[in-house]
Amino acid sequence: MGVAREVVFVIDASGSMTAWLPFVIDEVERTLAAMTADQRFAVVCFSGEAVTVTPTKGLVKATPAASAAAIQSLRTTAGRQPGGGSDPVPAMKEAFSMKPELILLLSEGLAGRGRWAVDRAATMRALDQLNPARDVRVSCIRLTTDSQKDSAVLMEDISAAYGDGDVTTITLEELDR
Repeated sequence: MGVAREVVFVIDASGSMTAWLPFVIDEVERTLAAMTADQRFAVVCFSGEAVTVTPTKGLVKATPAASAAAIQSLRTTAGRQPGGGSDPVPAMKEAFSMKPELILLLSEGLAGRGRWAVDRAATMRALDQLNPARDVRVSCIRLTTDSQKDSAVLMEDISAAYGDGDVTTITLEELDR
């Protein structure tokens, strides 16, 4: 498949991800540092209905200056919106509107609980409407602890429909090494 020239990082910044955000931002920073100036990127963070895009103008060249500015913005804004669930649809709508080759979706699982539970069927219908030709790949990256045994069914569904069928799982224990 090769290296994607246009990448949008979609980061779940809801309450369950608060502890993960410093690690996620560090990983985004490392990824941006490895990108070349002929690649473009944007970062979309979401918590409930709140969606933040950096850089605000959408996809930009992955220059050191643009990357540094995006990381600085993430470090000051990600996770600052109280409450909210893990419904990815508003953020994915923003990401698909940029017409990237690849969306990297990072979350603890996108399940939500109680009033924040995410409707899997409605989410998949919305993604089908946003990407009917399935020409934008979506790679799902799940952040979890070794003690969390529940599955990430929605992330698995998204990966099967739009990605390579696999959800990459990264544990807190792996990050601590």
